[in-house]
Amino acid sequence: MIRKIISVALSAMFSLSGVCSCTASTVETNNDIDMKTDGKKLVVFFSHTGENYNVGVIERGNTHIIADMIADAVGADRFEIVPAKPYPVNYNECIEVAKDEKQSGARPAINGDVKIEDYDVIFLGYPNWCGEVQMFVYTIIE
Repeated sequence: MIRKIISVALSAMFSLSGVCSCTASTVETNNDIDMKTDGKKLVVFFSHTGENYNVGVIERGNTHIIADMIADAVGADRFEIVPAKPYPVNYNECIEVAKDEKQSGARPAINGDVKIEDYDVIFLGYPNWCGEVQMFVYTIIE
């Protein structure tokens, strides 16, 4: 079975957030994969809504928008990572929670589950907060 994981930090793709940056990396590659036909694909993502730095209040995050574009382009299933305890809508409060989680090495619970072993290609999208992946993304990776 072909196993490919693609990790993409997308939330600030267009420099819309002061605490996020955009990176894209392929954890494992196989250039022989036809993304439209080979294997079962999954897009796993977290996207923050609410108040965003220098943008205002949004109802759909950038990572969600890009995750949908990728899923549509390659015919992938979707799994949205939803923290069991929602982050504050207020930007500054949200950043404080994220900083506390990072400092404590927390692994917050998430709602739902997905059987990643059923997939051949997995795209993982998330914003980069405070120079780090959100701690609950580590929850799903581990």
